[in-house]
Amino acid sequence: MKYIRRKTLAFVMIFTLMFVVTVPTFTDAKSDSILYVALGDSLTVGLEPQQLLDPEAKVYGFVDRVYEQSLFYNKTTVKNYGVNGLTSSGLKNIIVTMDNGTTPKKSDIQNNLRDPWIDPLLKSMSLLKEDIKHADLITISIGGNDFGARTYIDIRDLDDQELQLFLTEKIAEYLINIEETLGIIYNLNPDVTIVIADQYNPFPRINRDMYNKLTLLSTTFTKVLEELVKKYKKENYELLLAPVAKDFINREVLYTHILRADIHPNQRGYEAMAKTISETLWGVYHEAPLSDKPITIIVKGKELQIPFPPVILNGSTFVPIREYAETLGAEVSWNGATQSAIVNLNDEVISFKVGKNFITIGDEIVKLNDQIQMLNGKVYVPLRAIAEGLKFDVIYIKETKRAFIN
Repeated sequence: MKYIRRKTLAFVMIFTLMFVVTVPTFTDAKSDSILYVALGDSLTVGLEPQQLLDPEAKVYGFVDRVYEQSLFYNKTTVKNYGVNGLTSSGLKNIIVTMDNGTTPKKSDIQNNLRDPWIDPLLKSMSLLKEDIKHADLITISIGGNDFGARTYIDIRDLDDQELQLFLTEKIAEYLINIEETLGIIYNLNPDVTIVIADQYNPFPRINRDMYNKLTLLSTTFTKVLEELVKKYKKENYELLLAPVAKDFINREVLYTHILRADIHPNQRGYEAMAKTISETLWGVYHEAPLSDKPITIIVKGKELQIPFPPVILNGSTFVPIREYAETLGAEVSWNGATQSAIVNLNDEVISFKVGKNFITIGDEIVKLNDQIQMLNGKVYVPLRAIAEGLKFDVIYIKETKRAFIN
């Protein structure tokens, strides 16, 4: 019995070590703040058909979701430099001119770029360069436009040999562009973690021959990126592949707008991309809560679990002060006679009184949208005012009703 138990324990230890080794450790060597830079085409933008009709329509793509996932680990700033219609050649030209310190014309980057975002981007190349220099994380999704909107028609009548030649030429050009892009980025910032996504096939299995051709295109692209990642790994660069294409196989109609003749992902598709990228980085994807709670508060990566739930008053989130402040590591001194309290954390001092519409942070008076409340015997204060007063960062994600305190 002792031998069996010892053997079992050894197996558990080996399994545990394997798990520890294989789980991504992106945040291990990072500071308490992450700069996330997103580069790429319309997938990076988060484009859906409704945005073409209404430029003011809300974009909520994979970049927004990866940004939210990063908030579980660190305070994060995101800079999205996605450009609709961009090719790998266009991205390379942006990075090359950025590195040279010149101010390019739109035609210097790529012919027929219609995205209005390209104009302010080309005027702020120095900012892009600084962001790349200081980035902790960069995602790149590029390549779909290299094949063009006519890909379906272009390859329809090709035999196997002609198809392979088509793929070889297109992917060879892509590799030249992406390697020059990566070379400049790593020269500016050799320690950055870069996640590069492969390209999915948006067309469903209606015509088997066409589906097989498009699947070959997608899988060939993925294999090329796998080899590219191996090459950079050997040179000790942190380049990771996010294999998003596999998630779209047999889910093309479910994950894209293809029934509307649009190849872009819908919300399910963008979430699938974000899930794969997040699992590539952190080994986990935090699903949005399914509860009907008005808000979920995440403090230092964990959901705030207190017996007295937050309440929404006049659009602001109020929380019970003692339980909330102590979760942040602060001390609370309560004076029942004056109905006032003092919150202290690392020499940051906040004082307030029930019924008043302001709090005092040090010597500064901060006005509130509503009064400090006494609800069911508990003192409720505005979440944002208290957290920011204690020098925490507060980010609210409307789409998932999550507030992150870092």
